Amino acid sequence: MRKYGSKLEDIYSAISRPGKDILSGVDRLINDGIADPNRLAIGGYSYGGYLTNWLITQTTRFNAALSGAGGLEHVSDWGTIDLPVDVTDIFGGFPWEVPHIYQSEGAIYQLDK
Repeated sequence: MRKYGSKLEDIYSAISRPGKDILSGVDRLINDGIADPNRLAIGGYSYGGYLTNWLITQTTRFNAALSGAGGLEHVSDWGTIDLPVDVTDIFGGFPWEVPHIYQSEGAIYQLDK
C-alpha cells in the first residue's frame, strides 16, 4: 500500500485534497484580478472528470462544467474496473473496510452541499 504525505488523514484524499487546492488556486486568481468570478468554467476528463464532479458539489462559483469519464461513486468503480487493486490502494482499503473514505471522496455523497 502506497502512503504519501505526513498526516494520515491526507493520505487517502485522492479527490478532495487536490480539489481543495484547485479552489484555493481559483480564489487566488480572482483576488489577483486574473480570473473573472462571474465567468468561471471548469472541465476535465478521466481523473479531471472525477475532480470536476467533486468540485461542482463544493461550490456554486462555476457557471459551466463539463465532465467526461469521471465517476461519481467509488464503490461501483472498485467493482467494475479492470484493476480494482488501484482503487483499494488509493483509498486505503476495500469499500467495506473504509466506507467513510469512499463516501467522503465520492461526489454522489456531496450533492446536498
